[in-house]
Amino acid sequence: MKCNERSENIIFEAEDESEIPNNFSLVTSIKKLNLGIPQSEIQKLDQNLFKINIDNKIYLFRIIEGKIVEEKIKGLSEEIINILREYNELSLKEIVDILYHKTNSSRDNIRKEIYFLKDIGVIEIKNGKVLLNNNSWLKR
Repeated sequence: MKCNERSENIIFEAEDESEIPNNFSLVTSIKKLNLGIPQSEIQKLDQNLFKINIDNKIYLFRIIEGKIVEEKIKGLSEEIINILREYNELSLKEIVDILYHKTNSSRDNIRKEIYFLKDIGVIEIKNGKVLLNNNSWLKR
């Protein structure tokens, strides 16, 4: 791979350190590589949706046309987050009831979205209460 001094590259599935140029923005590998830099695990959540935890902050991103693009939370997920910011914590039943009347979404769809947000680390469910995860980027 040829790069000029201003190039930054995304390297997928590197087999060893010799495949990685000096300037890179992202390297993926199933192997443990010794790069002398902090490393984070990326989890694939969906077809082109990924999660990474950097310095105890959770970020979602997609790769679009070779560029890393941060994924913004919107729609029903954004409504759930806004309700939790307002009330701090609610029971699962309370948040489903509030959003059912506010958004006209089905209760099942609201529950699925709550569990999706839990799976990606944005919210937590503790002792029957739904609350924002202190380690997510939402607390910045």
